Formats: sequence, structure tokens, C-alpha cells
Amino acid sequence: MSNHSIGYAMGPILMHLMELREKKIISDEATKLIVDDVYDAVREYFGNKYEASELIDHAYCGHCGRHLENGEKLYNFDDFMYSCNCGNGMNYRDFLLFSDYLCEKCFKEGIKNFTKDLNPSNVIKKLNSKRYFNTADDDYQ
Repeated sequence: MSNHSIGYAMGPILMHLMELREKKIISDEATKLIVDDVYDAVREYFGNKYEASELIDHAYCGHCGRHLENGEKLYNFDDFMYSCNCGNGMNYRDFLLFSDYLCEKCFKEGIKNFTKDLNPSNVIKKLNSKRYFNTADDDYQ
């Protein structure tokens, strides 16, 4: 049975952490280490990572950590790699520094780095035509 409280309780902490990183109060490296610790703690207490990351998923790119503009598209890289079965045994999850959702630039970079035959621009067009993306939302920022 999942402990949803732990995941949702950690969401605001992750959001604050990303804000501190954005203000350069803490480094990218320290942020990544703490984010990993938060996800580990959530799993340890039977929570779900997606509950903890929900707030940052709609506000920050999961690779570059850039604060996103309201309405900017975000693509779930982990879901994409799983659905196309194109991980080729590479550990693409190391590319996901903060969360699974990436801005378009980082999503294209991930496709180039971790797939062989896919054209990043064509993938984006296809995903956009199927509305297979989320958008950054001021309610989360």
C-alpha cells in the first residue's frame, strides 16, 4: 500500500530546493544529490516519486533545471524511452537530473544521445500532433 502523504509532503521541499538552486544559493551538484535523497526517502516510506516531483514537473526542466515559462511544453523523457523501447541498454535515467519532464531543447538532446535512428524534430512534431506533452503551469510556480 502506498503512503501518498510522504510523496506529496516532499513536493514543496523539492520546489524550495529548486528555487534555492535558481538563486544560486546551492550548487547544481548539491541540488542533484538532495533531489536523489528525497526520492530515495519517498520510496523508503512507500511513497511514489511522481507525487514528490509533481510540483517541479510543471515548473522546471528535469535536465537543465531551467525555470519554465507559463505554457511552455514539457515532454516526459522516461515515458517516451519506455514506449519506443529505444533505450538500447544505455542508462538514460542519469540524463534526468531533477525529474522526468524535459524542455524541448533537452528532450531533443536526449533523443540524439540515447536513440540511434530517430530524428528529434520529427519526434517533437509527432508528439505535438498527438498532444503528448504537458505545459508549465503558473499554479505550480
